[in-house]
Amino acid sequence: MGLSIMEKMKTFYKAGLISIALVLFLIACTASTVTAENVSPVITETQITTNTSDQYYPAIYGDRIVWQDDRNGRFNSDIYMYDLSTKKETQITTSGSAEDPAIYGDKIVWQDSCNGKYDIYMYDLSTQKETQITTSGSAFGPDIYGDKIVWEDSRGSNSESHVVNIYMYDLSTKREIRISNSNSAGMCAIYGDRVVWKSDDKVYMYNLSTKKETQITDKPAVWPEIYGDRIVYSDSRNGNEDIYMYNISTSKEIQVTSNKSEQHYPVIYDDKIVWQDPRNGNYDIYMATLTWDEEPPLDDNNTDDSNGIDNETQVPDDCSSELTPLDRTQALKEYVECTYKCNVKTKTGLATLLDASMCHYENCDNKKAVSMLKSFIHLAEKMRVCKQISAEEADYMVKEARKIIDLIETH
Repeated sequence: MGLSIMEKMKTFYKAGLISIALVLFLIACTASTVTAENVSPVITETQITTNTSDQYYPAIYGDRIVWQDDRNGRFNSDIYMYDLSTKKETQITTSGSAEDPAIYGDKIVWQDSCNGKYDIYMYDLSTQKETQITTSGSAFGPDIYGDKIVWEDSRGSNSESHVVNIYMYDLSTKREIRISNSNSAGMCAIYGDRVVWKSDDKVYMYNLSTKKETQITDKPAVWPEIYGDRIVYSDSRNGNEDIYMYNISTSKEIQVTSNKSEQHYPVIYDDKIVWQDPRNGNYDIYMATLTWDEEPPLDDNNTDDSNGIDNETQVPDDCSSELTPLDRTQALKEYVECTYKCNVKTKTGLATLLDASMCHYENCDNKKAVSMLKSFIHLAEKMRVCKQISAEEADYMVKEARKIIDLIETH
């Protein structure tokens, strides 16, 4: 994907967001039924942009926030990026017609009418290369996760009907598919195997693995975005548009903003939610950071769209002994994220521990790298006891993690 291990970890570890308590929170077979959403979060708000022109449609991944910016003219918009760790702002596009960006790792996508019709484009920060993704001339509102890009597309519309559906393009297979069938879908977002969108002012979710569609809201809501088990959206139930957050696994909703101005277009990454806000007379980008007054209790909610363990999951063959600890850890992480199926919280917890181990190893802190791998082994073994993963899967993960530990300790 072009994203270095250190860049991946800037949000998760450097910002201090990883803890053993958080990993335990992700374990799905514990005794308590209370979750973090039952505890009121402390919300800290930060203004990101101060330019007197309008900034719209923010998106966030790790320490990077991107948005549409009109500083070069009201109808001459471009995409800008701000890095929270370096506090540096960068202009990404120069077409003057770039709108509605999204970001994942080193890849930024947006809609652009530079050729007279709207299509989806992508820019890779690592290669500094721009690529046109669609050619339909009717593609809007893209989002990206991994190799998958989703957008709303009005192909098939005419003067008598306005047909809009959600499409997805896989960068790895170069294959395009249609996701929705309502002909009135829009404002889509993707995280993992889940795609959310708005249809008839309600939020819906589709699972790419199970091919199951679920209605999320029963009140009018727009601009849905998803990260993990959390969906954020704008809702005007109180007279002005505020940001709300819904937890899929607990079915709990909280109100994030209560400013008397209108908060639009929320996006979420980990514990950060950003949106566009006109409270100062022009649109600026704001960010809310959610923290909890007390340590999140353990959670026993082990329901997930994956419908339990896939007993036919294939364990890969043993890797070459010539692989470095980083190579082995990355391969194990890809196995966790892409191959085996389990509760999404467990998957995230295992992958986060491997990310932390790689970050420590790159910083020459072998002791902490090994400690994270041992925590990974403990979690995998716990999942076997809870029957959340098969014995074969657990044995493979534990065996690979121990090989990595041996490699680190002998270097």
